[in-house]
Amino acid sequence: MIEFMIDPDGFVPESHPAVCLLETDVAEPEIMVREIGTVTEQSHPALFTGESPQVFYRLRYTPPYENFHEIRSLILRTRMAAGLCSSYRGIVAIDVSEYRGHEEDEYFTIFLKYLYDCSDFQNLIFVCCQYSERDMQRLRSACMKYFPVRQERFRFFEKPTLKRIIGNTFREAEIKAGDDASELLADILCREEFVPWRSLQLLERLPREIRADNRQNQKRNQPLHAAEIRSFLQDPECSLCMMAGHVLLQTQKEDADEKTL
Repeated sequence: MIEFMIDPDGFVPESHPAVCLLETDVAEPEIMVREIGTVTEQSHPALFTGESPQVFYRLRYTPPYENFHEIRSLILRTRMAAGLCSSYRGIVAIDVSEYRGHEEDEYFTIFLKYLYDCSDFQNLIFVCCQYSERDMQRLRSACMKYFPVRQERFRFFEKPTLKRIIGNTFREAEIKAGDDASELLADILCREEFVPWRSLQLLERLPREIRADNRQNQKRNQPLHAAEIRSFLQDPECSLCMMAGHVLLQTQKEDADEKTL
């Protein structure tokens, strides 16, 4: 599990209807929400009831005049999290990204009104994946008609943070890796072409993939350095190259041939 700095006091259940807009640069936020729920419950156990400290729900966009089932689906999800309790008290995190640009749609307004009227949702988070500042402003404006709004931010794919996370994931996988290896991977993953695949799942699994690609060095208990990472990124069948649709780093021969053309 990727650990990151969380201020649990920022996510405790409120005594009045309120919403936290959680901006993040990951495309798949479920692991992040799970970690927030775990850390907050450990710090404030008396404020939580139910089988799970958090509910994660992805709000699906419904075009106008089609049947809107999202409120019912959210109710069922929270009932499952409540377990044997008569009501649920915890973190309700809703990924609203599919409604980006549709904040004034009638169904989104109905959804906001329902959340305001529902006293069970005492800690409401709207997860905003890869929003621009203009996107955030539209969402803030829509929410402030019904809720006091505050904002939190978790950005993992900025180079200093990303390099630290990569180093931690290597250590958790019991792989020795030099700083130059983390530096090169961070440079690659910060590229715009990887925006659709930005996830904590990707960062968790990369050490295992790279270790499998460098078994011989690991048997000799040698640390991975930039040369081994470079070799991994020159393999067209590695996952990162397949995501990008091309080899990420050229071999020295290919680079020399390109310069002579």
